[in-house]
Amino acid sequence: MDPFRVLTAERGFFTRQEILNAGCSDRDIARMVREGVWVRFRRGYYAFRDEWSVLDEVGRHAVRSNAVLHSLGDAVALSHQSGVVRHGIDAWGLDLRRVHVTRLDGGAGRVEGDVVHHEGLAVDDDVVEIGGQRVLRAERCVLEAASRATNEIALVIFDSGLRLDSYTADALRAQFELMAHWPFVRHLHIPVRMADGRAGSVGESRGRWWFYFL
Repeated sequence: MDPFRVLTAERGFFTRQEILNAGCSDRDIARMVREGVWVRFRRGYYAFRDEWSVLDEVGRHAVRSNAVLHSLGDAVALSHQSGVVRHGIDAWGLDLRRVHVTRLDGGAGRVEGDVVHHEGLAVDDDVVEIGGQRVLRAERCVLEAASRATNEIALVIFDSGLRLDSYTADALRAQFELMAHWPFVRHLHIPVRMADGRAGSVGESRGRWWFYFL
């Protein structure tokens, strides 16, 4: 079996260094990309085009998140919409063009290529591990992701997290109270109160939001 297929089955990607370690050259890499066998989805990171092409936006974001964590290591944890995806919560309406991480090493916040680095405070209890990867707790991820989204999108992802038992309604509300003074968070007080794990789908959550204003 192609050893690179083994890597993509586990994490979705292989690296330039791993290709070189297998005895290939940069010329070989260029040829494989040109012939459409491999696709480079970020600098130094590759996937098989046939596997990449069938992934939806969420699936591709998950692979990019894996690659970013591989690059940055324990200095960061996935957060915001990338944390939402890692927790398996519905990311409907969220901007998934960049991977979002929160710095755990005191590094500065910045946008760097396909990664947004956040410098928000993260104490030990804020960080959990999923599949050996560091990610902020689900209730914090959904609130931070929703802070720059509409309240309709917020309700969708809040409901999804409750439906999946990623957190309780009390935990979501308690986290909101802790973060209420953070930039862009205060507007979420309505969807936080409305969040209900009995909502069965994105459509049901959206309908509940629109009926709220009728």
